[in-house]
Amino acid sequence: MTNVIDVPKTDAEVFEKFYPYVRYLVARMHIVNVEDVAMSLMEKFIAKGVLAQYDPEHESGANFKTFFSNFVTSYLRHIAKKERIQRDRFSASTDYMLTNDAGEQVPLMDLIVVEDADTEGVEVEELIANVRKALVDDPKLALFFEFVMIQTEDYGKMDADELADVFGVSRSSIYYWRGKLRKVFAQCM
Repeated sequence: MTNVIDVPKTDAEVFEKFYPYVRYLVARMHIVNVEDVAMSLMEKFIAKGVLAQYDPEHESGANFKTFFSNFVTSYLRHIAKKERIQRDRFSASTDYMLTNDAGEQVPLMDLIVVEDADTEGVEVEELIANVRKALVDDPKLALFFEFVMIQTEDYGKMDADELADVFGVSRSSIYYWRGKLRKVFAQCM
């Protein structure tokens, strides 16, 4: 059972006691603007009335610091993921990593786009949207492209074996389709 005496009674008490801890958690997640994010989280905590939601009699028996830490950490994970996506959004060379024929990790743009293409000014999201438009008339290749995108987001690379199983084709067919995607990317740039 939790010691009820250790539970802050007011939001001001929570702020005074836990703000340094929140700053530490934010900094540990490598989020920029530590002070702003920490203050924002404290404001969210107060606005949502989280202090009133804490039940010292809950079956988990979590103390207030654990309860508070779980609240903060869930928001921080969301913020860190959002920040990572925002930071990487315009980096065409690092957004998606795939495995090439030699088994090496290389950026999606290097595998799909024609070699020596200028990708400096290319915004990945716009390019991907254009590729999707270009693939409207080829539903099989469009579906293949979507699976490649899902794999790269989930695993950080394209898995030819998994794709071959999904589509019921050989690995060489997967690489052939990847070659067709390269041509579409080249046309969309």
